[in-house]
Amino acid sequence: RTMRPAEIVSRVADIGRHVSLSVSADRVQTRARRSRQAPDTAFNIPLLNGALDESSIPLKQRIINLAEQGLQHRATFFALRNAPLGDTINWHRDYSSEVIGPMTYSGLINYRNTAVTGDVKYVWELNRLHHLVLFALALACTGDEKYRTEIRHQILSWQSQNPFMRGLNWKSPLEAGIRLITWAYVLFLQPGIRQREDLYPNSMGELIYQHQLFITKFYSKHSSANNHLIGEMVGLYVGTIFWPWYRESAGWRAFAHGKLIQEITRQVEPDGVGKERATEY
Repeated sequence: RTMRPAEIVSRVADIGRHVSLSVSADRVQTRARRSRQAPDTAFNIPLLNGALDESSIPLKQRIINLAEQGLQHRATFFALRNAPLGDTINWHRDYSSEVIGPMTYSGLINYRNTAVTGDVKYVWELNRLHHLVLFALALACTGDEKYRTEIRHQILSWQSQNPFMRGLNWKSPLEAGIRLITWAYVLFLQPGIRQREDLYPNSMGELIYQHQLFITKFYSKHSSANNHLIGEMVGLYVGTIFWPWYRESAGWRAFAHGKLIQEITRQVEPDGVGKERATEY
C-alpha cells in the first residue's frame, strides 16, 4: 500500500521530533518540574471502601501467591514459567533469549533485529508492569507493607534504568500508555488518600510527565492509527485524570478525549465489532 503525501510529511515530522529530542531529552526533566502546578481540575477518584473484602478466600490466596512470586523476582508470561529475573531486574533484557537491548537513543533502535534486541514482545510485556497491580491487590488483601515497599523499589529501579528516550522502553507510545494505566490501577487500589499520596516516590511526577509528553509527540497516525492509537489515547487520558498536575494537563486531556470519540466510529462497526476484524486481539 502506497503512503499518501500527508503520511509521508507526518513521518518526516516524526523524524524531526526525534532529532530534536535526541539533543534535548535531558531538559525534559527540568521541564517536567517547571510544568508542575496545582491540579487544573479536582477529580474525585473513588476509594475502594472495602470493596475487596467480599472477594473469596481462594481468590485472595491466589493473588497473594502470585504476588509472592513477584516479590521473588520471578515471572510467568508467554513461554516463561516462574523464570528468575535476578536480584536486580534488567528492564532491557529479553529473559527468553537473555539478549539485552541497547541503551542508545530509542529512535535509532531497530526492534525487529532480534540479534540486537531479543524478542521485543518479552521485553515490553515485563515493562508493562502488570505485576505491580498484583502487589497492590495483595497489599489491599493483607495490609502487609512489603508490597508497597516493592512497588516503590521497582518504580525507582525502572526509572533509573530508563532515562527518557533511551532504550527499547521508549520506542512505543502504546507501551507508555499501558504503563500509565498500570500506575493508575495501582494508585486506585490504595485504601485511602494518605496511602495514595505516600505510595510513589517524589520523582514519579517527572516520569508521568515524560510518558504523557512521549505519547503526544509520537502517537500513531495515518495508516498506523489502529487499535494502538486507542491504547495510547486511553493511557494519556487516564494519566491526565489521575495526575492533573501540569500546565499541559487540560490540553492533553481534551486532545485524548477528542481522539477517542473520533476513533469510536472510525475503528468500530455499528454492531460493535472492530473494523480490523483481527481475531487474535
